[in-house]
Amino acid sequence: MEVCVFMERYAIVGFGCAGYNGAKALREHGFCGEIHVYSNIDSGPESPIMVTYYAGGIVARDACTPFGSLENIADNLGLTPHVAAVARINGKNKEIMTDAGIRGRFDKILIATGASPQIPPTKGNTAEFIVPGTIHMDRGIVVNVRMETSAEGIYAAGDCCRVCNTQAGRRTAFGLWASAGMQGRTAGKIMAGACSEHDGNVSHNITHFIDMDFAGSCGSSIPGERRTYMLDNGLMIELVAGDSHAGCINLLGDHKVCGIIKSMFLQRLRSGIFKPVMAQESMSKKQKCDG
Repeated sequence: MEVCVFMERYAIVGFGCAGYNGAKALREHGFCGEIHVYSNIDSGPESPIMVTYYAGGIVARDACTPFGSLENIADNLGLTPHVAAVARINGKNKEIMTDAGIRGRFDKILIATGASPQIPPTKGNTAEFIVPGTIHMDRGIVVNVRMETSAEGIYAAGDCCRVCNTQAGRRTAFGLWASAGMQGRTAGKIMAGACSEHDGNVSHNITHFIDMDFAGSCGSSIPGERRTYMLDNGLMIELVAGDSHAGCINLLGDHKVCGIIKSMFLQRLRSGIFKPVMAQESMSKKQKCDG
């Protein structure tokens, strides 16, 4: 049985995919202090992907909350949920204030609020997620590979922050469910005292339209020669290739190989070489057999 020398109080602001994975990683890596979750909705994290299928009558409502209800998650992970909107976060003193004026101070805070479209400054539109000057912002919260912000003890994950775009070499906000999960896990591990890094991602999109899967990996604006391949199993691949490497790949017909291809891109971008790992080879062989 683990014994905490002193009980720390952590807060997670926003409880979508990033917030949930942050809380889960905290518990899995030995944090036994208080975890307070602030969310302006009383349900579990909703998958924006599944919401469209629910609206179309394809799946049941429960499929939209893949991690379960807020109540069950709180029980399983030992969380203290607060169904309240956070009005201000002060990075200097790690203080949170809700719309109702209730204040709380914490040892560490994970900001996982998601994002909303940028609204140009207008008269009366002066509200801000964060006290100006306390956390470095640049069209989003700037974090390092440990998901740390410029304020000590304050972390950010998910759509609200800007991380490295491995292909473009600049910071980007990735509005992707999987990216939010990876970033949340990294933040949770670091907050719990474990070692972890999130060294970036590449753009990736999948959609389903008229009984057809469409998927794209990496930057569609990358210049290069377009090449199209038709496979015997009906899969169409469009590749944009430069002088020495592929810059973008689009798939039409089967989303199952998307994860393999994206992983290959990342491996090549990070190391400059590519060698399929066993899991990738197994999945590729299975797709060929299924096709």
